[in-house]
Amino acid sequence: ELNSYKDLKPNWDGYDGRKPSDDIVNTTKKFLEELKNNKISAPETMISGIGQIAIYWKNRDSYIEVNFDMKDYLSFFYKIDGVVYGEDDLKVDSLPVRLKDALSYLENIINSENDFSIIQNVA
Repeated sequence: ELNSYKDLKPNWDGYDGRKPSDDIVNTTKKFLEELKNNKISAPETMISGIGQIAIYWKNRDSYIEVNFDMKDYLSFFYKIDGVVYGEDDLKVDSLPVRLKDALSYLENIINSENDFSIIQNVA
């Protein structure tokens, strides 16, 4: 799916949408590999009209989003159990501790409910 973003044409969304740069696509791929290495479930992906890529996880009450808008950096935020937290402009050379903790917590919630169908797309 990420590779398909490279093929987007100008105005792909009808609102002057720009495709993400190759650097942003590659940074996202690098981060997804880090998730895989840490045995974290695959996220959903989305793209913005300004060329940013985001990945996210969502269940009934929790949401985690990671955004990529420049080479080798990410920003993230989450809302879990009413707690909202985020960090900006972090190097993608490792999984940020607070993000890893939030993802582990969300995985535990999903596993304890034993219902993977609760992960939903954000409309």
